[in-house]
Amino acid sequence: MPFDPVRGALVLSGALCLACTSDDPVAPSSFARNTPRAISGRVLGPDETNICNTVGSGTLLLRLLNPDFTPGSGDAFLGTRDITCPDNKYSLPAAAGTAHLRVQLPTEGIGGLPWRNLDEVAVDRNGAAHDVHIAEGMALGGSATLEGSLFEGASLTMAYDLNFNFGAAFGVSGPDGAWMDFFGRSPFLLQTGRRYQAVCDPVLGTRLIAGAPTGGFVFPIDVSDISCTMETARAVAFSHTFTRLVVTPMPGDIGGSQSPELMDQYGAGWGVQFPVEPGSSPAHDRAASQLFLGGLLIGRDPDSVLAGVNVNGEMQCGATCRDLGLDGTLKFTSTGSTGRQVTWRYSSLNGGLDVTQTSIDGRRPHDYVLFQFTIRNTSRFTRTFHAGFFGDWDVGGDAGDDVGFTDLGGKLMYVVGEGETGVHAGTLLLGAPASGNFFFTVADLPSTFDQVQALSGGLRQESGGPADLRYIHGAGPITLKSGQQRDIWIAVVAGEDKSQLLANAAAAEADAAGRPSASLDVAGATSTIDVIQTAPAASGAPSRSPCKDCKPR
Repeated sequence: MPFDPVRGALVLSGALCLACTSDDPVAPSSFARNTPRAISGRVLGPDETNICNTVGSGTLLLRLLNPDFTPGSGDAFLGTRDITCPDNKYSLPAAAGTAHLRVQLPTEGIGGLPWRNLDEVAVDRNGAAHDVHIAEGMALGGSATLEGSLFEGASLTMAYDLNFNFGAAFGVSGPDGAWMDFFGRSPFLLQTGRRYQAVCDPVLGTRLIAGAPTGGFVFPIDVSDISCTMETARAVAFSHTFTRLVVTPMPGDIGGSQSPELMDQYGAGWGVQFPVEPGSSPAHDRAASQLFLGGLLIGRDPDSVLAGVNVNGEMQCGATCRDLGLDGTLKFTSTGSTGRQVTWRYSSLNGGLDVTQTSIDGRRPHDYVLFQFTIRNTSRFTRTFHAGFFGDWDVGGDAGDDVGFTDLGGKLMYVVGEGETGVHAGTLLLGAPASGNFFFTVADLPSTFDQVQALSGGLRQESGGPADLRYIHGAGPITLKSGQQRDIWIAVVAGEDKSQLLANAAAAEADAAGRPSASLDVAGATSTIDVIQTAPAASGAPSRSPCKDCKPR
């Protein structure tokens, strides 16, 4: 995310004391205490000379971390400075107190040094002179396994215990299951003597049964190795795999890869993958999902939304960032000849709405999955709202080159990679008039008020990109008296080109039109009933969604 260039340190002069008076003796010291002073020095390598003598060339990224930062609130960095070799001198404004200075090295020529290094610097009213000494790193032990076999492609996030929003390093498991850096260096090296937190991110279609320790630890004194042990996710059993479009339905969450609250019980879903030949296994790699995050969104009052996925960091959220699906009950059938039908029943945390969510495999040879949301007003009052879909699509594996379009009179929104060739994927909204079509990027994340406006059509953007696109797709308005209910259909559709996408959308619309109500009475089907029991992750790790680009701030 972009940040303003670092401003030079403030220079105090006698003119500043014009604001001081003889009966205000506190003013000068108070001003000095709150005014940033300079922290400056050099970055040195293991041989105590210029770090550039070790790394050779490249740019060093220096950041003063804000320990109080939370996503969507305030600045992550209190100061930034980039210096390019052979220069190794820096200067940053820093208020009195403890400054948390992180230095990120270029990945080329890094040798045996940690990628990121954190120093804590005491800054007084006169500033601080501080040379950063980069020492050799130490290898993190441990490995990743799936069903008892060493697994390649699992991910491990190391963050500073100071604030989990600041990444220290990111690892992936190699062919031997052992950890290596995200840029391919093996072994995976960490700065010693620092306090970390760690999270094993289960890959698609898996459940984590053992992983990183609970809470913070000093490496390598407290912890020197981390092993991530995975098994096949329970969500695999009720995922839609009948057509070439693979979708895992979680309550309110389409794709099922971003429901950390439910991962202990059901694991991570397959996301939305296309094309996958029926009978073959979907990919475990998170990059294989065309949808990073998406699900049901309901806009009620002018500044109130209910979300089926945790939108924290993707959009502004209110008192809770996920309002739907955490009290769900599950029933699914599987016939083999027509795919699966999956029903979740759940209610909103507030707002007096009950939802029955039924998802159904598409009919071959067309590639789509139907989601029928039956929304019932359980309050004593008449409710008017708009309902639809929020999603962050990453079609084709590159999150930053997506182009978005609206078609079929607003009923269809979809995303395709730059050049408008290859996979096209999106949503078809049925059951109420299409009202909202709004593409946006991380540079302009909508407030809850804007989300309601986007669902209703008061805020409109019918195309976008190339960029890392999200969109809100709305229908309505829907007015329900107490006890009344209404169906909204969201068809997830995909195609290898636009004509195939449109053909699949037409097939999905015809299919939905022939299904006036959901039913689980399928002849010859097997049925399973389940109930959600939300619980902490088995590893005791922080509950969170995996990072978008796997490189935290």
